[in-house]
Amino acid sequence: MSLDTLFEQILVTEQQLTEQTQRIKEVKVAIIRYNEKIKGATEKNEKTNEELETKAKIKWECKEEEKNFLEEISRFNGDFSLCGNRGVVSEKQTHSERLNLQREEDAVNTEMDLMSRRNRHMSSLQEEKRVLLLKVQSLENVQKELDLQLSEAEAMTDSLRAEGLFVSQKPLTDSTCLRLYALCVAD
Repeated sequence: MSLDTLFEQILVTEQQLTEQTQRIKEVKVAIIRYNEKIKGATEKNEKTNEELETKAKIKWECKEEEKNFLEEISRFNGDFSLCGNRGVVSEKQTHSERLNLQREEDAVNTEMDLMSRRNRHMSSLQEEKRVLLLKVQSLENVQKELDLQLSEAEAMTDSLRAEGLFVSQKPLTDSTCLRLYALCVAD
């Protein structure tokens, strides 16, 4: 192997090492970017869940207040005999109950609608998270492969440098080289 070929191999190996180092940096940046997207999606999901839980709690409290209010009115009317005609009272109570049941049905339908939308949103977020995790896994695999190639290139570079040093010192210590050199100088 000639010295020029050896130096050329060293230069090519160093260039490959530089390219692989750049690719590793790009992979690391991509991994960081995807981890930030996952974190953002998770935070958004948690915030949405908290808002939904707060709204459901407020609706429940309103229904409890309404129920307590109607019970108080019924007790008050009963205590002071404000409802003289039993038939009219019964009809009003039935109508009131029907209205209450209708309101309750509307609230349940609204709640079911909200939960359905929430489930679709959660499913899409879960799918996005799964895709991002797969991308991160793929990028980590690429990084492992590049790290392996980088360590192989570094080992090759060290080996070539050692061989280059040995080859560059050989003319000074090899008796055949010294004899040829002496013959060239003598001519």
